[in-house]
Amino acid sequence: RRGIKQLKVEADVVCNILLRYIGSSFFKDISTVQHLNLNSPVLQRKEGYREVLQAWLMFDVAAQLAWQGGDNVYSAGKKNVAALYEYWLFFKLLDIVKDIFDIDERNIENLVKVDNEGLNMTIKQGRMLEVNGVCDTDKRKLHVRFCYNRTFGHRNDIHSAGSWTLPMRPDYSLSIWPGEIDEAEAERDELITHIHFDAKYRLDRFFIESKDTDLDKDEDALQMELTEEKERDEEGVYEIGKYKRADLLKMHAYKDAIRRTSGAYILYPGTESCTKIGYHEVIPGLGAFSMTPGKEDGQVANLKDFLLDVKKHMLDRTSEREEMSYYQYKVYKEEKPSVLMENIPEPVGENRDFLPNETWVILAYYKDDRHLNWILKNHLYNMRAGEDKGSISLTNEIINARYLLLYHDENSTHFIKIKKEGPKIYTRAQLVDNGYPKYKMMVKDGHGEDVSVVADSKEQEEAGRIYLVFSLFDSNSAEKEFEGYKWNISKVLSHKQIGNPTPMKLTELLSKACT
Repeated sequence: RRGIKQLKVEADVVCNILLRYIGSSFFKDISTVQHLNLNSPVLQRKEGYREVLQAWLMFDVAAQLAWQGGDNVYSAGKKNVAALYEYWLFFKLLDIVKDIFDIDERNIENLVKVDNEGLNMTIKQGRMLEVNGVCDTDKRKLHVRFCYNRTFGHRNDIHSAGSWTLPMRPDYSLSIWPGEIDEAEAERDELITHIHFDAKYRLDRFFIESKDTDLDKDEDALQMELTEEKERDEEGVYEIGKYKRADLLKMHAYKDAIRRTSGAYILYPGTESCTKIGYHEVIPGLGAFSMTPGKEDGQVANLKDFLLDVKKHMLDRTSEREEMSYYQYKVYKEEKPSVLMENIPEPVGENRDFLPNETWVILAYYKDDRHLNWILKNHLYNMRAGEDKGSISLTNEIINARYLLLYHDENSTHFIKIKKEGPKIYTRAQLVDNGYPKYKMMVKDGHGEDVSVVADSKEQEEAGRIYLVFSLFDSNSAEKEFEGYKWNISKVLSHKQIGNPTPMKLTELLSKACT
């Protein structure tokens, strides 16, 4: 009641002032206006008249406009500047996004609707509003979705849009994904990127002396400064021209909680901007942009440059972010059933690329002791190529294999590391010249005894046969963690597979054949 009474007092004061103006002798000599000539060149061009006409037109349009969000700004004579700042930022961001991503004007028509009561502006705090468009360049087509008050709810399905924990609702969200697929598919395939902005209007009190956190300070000084900063945040103290630390921490929450988020940024009425990139590219990143009404020209240009860089980044088909999104999709697309708790090498130094699920071992058969001795002496292993039975296909698993497990019967202890140079092509004749065991055949000697001799005819027949030959390290080249392991081949190979080189993941080999 007290607020309404105060509002009536203020309204009476305004009415009395207007009545005094209308009752002056100037207005008595002016006749009643029957027609407003808006096409008059005097009204449109002459200085003074032009400004009056412009003010009247703005007032007339405003009088016809019903704004649902106005109740959040003006209530019982109180003006909510923070809410007004949030609305102002929406239109500033919308102009920038529309300009950079070439969103068609038709896609923003739902902001203002014509109903029975006239014009109705649909923007309202707490209500979701979205603008969709397609940025079709000659390099790549991108879907663009700019949302106001979009809620990212908690969902257990990691392949859908949402939050890992509690529902999150940034003020503004910019979502970009390839134009050939829909949004749900882009979420599922890790191809969408979300960038969030939050409006922060803080003017409770002022902390005159602005201090920057310096990572080079000694630990005690740094801890003291962080403690003071936290206390100022809790008390609502605002450093002149600088974003608040608590608001920046909220951006960390958006970036970590909302799936497939690449950036989260504060928009606030200050003078200092700060953007931090996660690695080497414009996103992933986090920071703050100053946007001050009345002083926003240079600040808008700064934000526009940032989004232009984002657009260029999204058009780059070899970006680190896009490469990372592929591996995230590959790793998380399905639940991994394998569990490995064996003593294996750590992925450090030269072994940084050692991932058990992506490490392949070739289970390689050797014919006899002569063949084994040749392999160990020359550090080579040959596989038959071509169309004949037992020939090997050049699959990625074979070419990129890291280890070779030699076997003759069901047991083996020869676990050898393969050199990364890849296989070379040899003929049978070249292998023989390098000491490879020749074909043998059994014949009777002069005493009727069976003896083994070289089958020259067989060698001549097979001289042109092609082999893929892998270069090996020493027989003890495998990491020390594999020392002492024994392998039971019969647990992983069927009878039909015996004798044919077979690639197998290290995780499967260790879980089934290791003893």
